[in-house]
Amino acid sequence: MLKKIFERDRIYLYPIYLMDIVATRDIADLGVKPVERVFCSIKKARFVMAYDDSYKLLCRSLFDRVVREKDFVDQVFAKIEDHGGRLLSFCDSVKAMDVTHKSDQDLIDIYREYLKLLRVMRVWGWVPVFVDGFDQPYITDYVTQGLKIRLTELGQVERLNEIYSFLSSADKPSEVQQEEIARLKMLLDLKQLAEHEEIFLAIKKRDISALRKNIQAMELLEKHRQRFEWLTYAYIGPVMSLEHLLSVCQDTLERGDLDEQYQCLLNKYANLAQEKAKLIKSLELSQDLVRLLNVSAGFMHLKDYRKGIYQQSYVIMDKVLAEISRRLRISLDELKFLFLEEVEEALLKGKRDYFAKQAKDRLVECCYLVEDGQIKIYTGPEGQAMMEEYMPADEAEEPDQELRGSTAYPGLVRAIAKIILVAEDVGKLQAGEVLVSNATNPDLILAMKKAGAIVTDMGGITSHASIVARELQIPCVIGTRIATKVLKDGDMVEVDADRGRVNKLKIKNKK
Repeated sequence: MLKKIFERDRIYLYPIYLMDIVATRDIADLGVKPVERVFCSIKKARFVMAYDDSYKLLCRSLFDRVVREKDFVDQVFAKIEDHGGRLLSFCDSVKAMDVTHKSDQDLIDIYREYLKLLRVMRVWGWVPVFVDGFDQPYITDYVTQGLKIRLTELGQVERLNEIYSFLSSADKPSEVQQEEIARLKMLLDLKQLAEHEEIFLAIKKRDISALRKNIQAMELLEKHRQRFEWLTYAYIGPVMSLEHLLSVCQDTLERGDLDEQYQCLLNKYANLAQEKAKLIKSLELSQDLVRLLNVSAGFMHLKDYRKGIYQQSYVIMDKVLAEISRRLRISLDELKFLFLEEVEEALLKGKRDYFAKQAKDRLVECCYLVEDGQIKIYTGPEGQAMMEEYMPADEAEEPDQELRGSTAYPGLVRAIAKIILVAEDVGKLQAGEVLVSNATNPDLILAMKKAGAIVTDMGGITSHASIVARELQIPCVIGTRIATKVLKDGDMVEVDADRGRVNKLKIKNKK
């Protein structure tokens, strides 16, 4: 029996398939039983992943190790930092290469070494994801239960979600917030220029031609864009454009005093650990509970950190893949529907035409099955038959049913809902409305900042939506599974993030 655990737009076969190979075999290196079977479908970049029930045992096993073994948790942090550093170091060497002068064999060797490093990184990178749980937030449930017992003793149980949200928040800024801090610093540097009023006006108008007339301004903007270009890449790109950077800069300028915004963010993280320690002392929490709260906070940062490493590596490796696709005379998108072994046969063994057709067919629609680290891919009638056999049906839904999820950040909001799935949807969200998405990404950050509340189908306490909601202090309910299917644009909803509930109200939008 398989269960849908992940569904999202704008994902290709590469690099996502590697995580399923790791989950069904390599993760056994951590002393746990791997997932037995994974089935995924991709149709016009709409990706759906289903795991068999063995994933529950894997989640539980890793969670048990986190609870019992402090050394294991320390090892997870150390391994992700170590392997992440190795991966980025390799990618930096690739970045410095002129790949156009590499032989076909050289390109295959680079690609193989990259996938090897990424695969090892994926083993350890899975830990915070599985411990967070797909449909059962193991560490959240365990810690909140312990916290609830203590708060009940103190007569403060009504503060449960508020206190848990605060104490399990990451002690370091997320990748998104690091970019915002750097962006504020860049804008403050621009403010020192004599022509800053004209520069800021051009930014607000997103007038690139006017900005290009100021060399210093363009150098600062382009340096920032290149530093964080990977942030909006997700799985298939594109990288951050200058237009996107100007749009977030415009938002920053419209929020008021730059110095005040900058210092507020710096002070938030400078004082966070001290404020947590003060609250923990006042509540007299047990050492075991404090340790797991710290693990929750650490995993929240770790999941974001390792995702940033993945994305940076994807951007750099596109340089190699683009050269391979040029030599094979297929598009980069098509190349990302071939496995390494297939690319090798196409490039080195004269099978370009055969695999070019395979790639074109898969780009339209395909599915794959992974068992014990072995992957088989299907298209056409055979793929349809596999879909009918393995892909579970969508959950039954009632139009007015109450949606239940987990609290990422508490609060109560009643507002119009808007379905925001991709960056192109951002413009339809008005300030104060409820952002409803499968799962959020950095390219939705402008909408998230305008939202009155956030609701997602997927994700646990360490998800991107949860991290950003806490940083922005926006009520957020995660892991509802079917919010984007039950809710529609214009529905009036109540987001009760104090209880992890979302209800569609009878009042309709009159617009």
